[in-house]
Amino acid sequence: MWGERSSRWVLSRCAALLVVLGLCVGCAAGPSDPNWNTGGALQGELRTTALIQYAQQSDDDTDADFGLGGEEFDANDPLEVPNRFLFAFNQTLDVFILRPTAATYRFLLPSGIRDSIRNVLRNLATPVVLINDLMQGEFERAQTTLARFAINTSGGVLGLFDVAADEGYEYHQEDFGQTLGSYGVGEGAYLVLPLFGPSSLRDGFGRVVDIFLDPFFYVGRAKDIETELMLRPVVGGIDLRSRNIETLDDLERDSIDFYARLRSLWRQNRQNEINNGRDVGPTVTPGLSDFNFDEFESEPKDGQLGSSQ
Repeated sequence: MWGERSSRWVLSRCAALLVVLGLCVGCAAGPSDPNWNTGGALQGELRTTALIQYAQQSDDDTDADFGLGGEEFDANDPLEVPNRFLFAFNQTLDVFILRPTAATYRFLLPSGIRDSIRNVLRNLATPVVLINDLMQGEFERAQTTLARFAINTSGGVLGLFDVAADEGYEYHQEDFGQTLGSYGVGEGAYLVLPLFGPSSLRDGFGRVVDIFLDPFFYVGRAKDIETELMLRPVVGGIDLRSRNIETLDDLERDSIDFYARLRSLWRQNRQNEINNGRDVGPTVTPGLSDFNFDEFESEPKDGQLGSSQ
């Protein structure tokens, strides 16, 4: 009985994360904003020096970016035909569900409230980030993660305010997919998952592992509050999408092949996440270079709705 209940909890949590975070990343952007990640299941998501920031910095739409017959991309995308079908499906869900919801959320809530929501979600994600910091041997980053949690939980009123950043402890995100990558595990085949979006065999497995690294998984099962805890990825996905409405609109408008461009951006983004932003030489993704990883999302004016395409 306990095992059956546990299985239902895992499946229900995965479903919620797939629906919202996948829509946010797969329907529009790919992996998640490094400044947001909630530490939830197959996201952890989704993500890190965000794909969206790559989109803001890049206007280099070369044939290599679009994968127009390039052998390098063909080798990494053996499922391109079904991947493109699922990508179109995710795009449709974004147009009719996630984007309108995110625009309404941004219109109704002042930026200060939205920032506090994101701060709380980041604070709740601390255990998963900390464990992955330690598994990677990134002890200085682990100290930063722990300091952020202590400062923001106490001085930041349970994480509502990011006072740790003002003291020099900047936020960063880690997930088990990054941990595997840091030990040289290859990404495997590129995948577009229904509702979830861009991923790979390695990262899909890694984010499932993150479910079990998250102490809230066990709290929810013990206290029978699974539904309440599912609000974390739901709200987080809406918040992330709301911060990048115009950016993603512009990216799609300027892309010859939106699918292939996001694939390129996603791959380079994930490699940068694994390297923790360190310059380790040229990337394997052609056509994308010289990004400014220090500039993150530009916040729209309060009450301003994203322009429709």
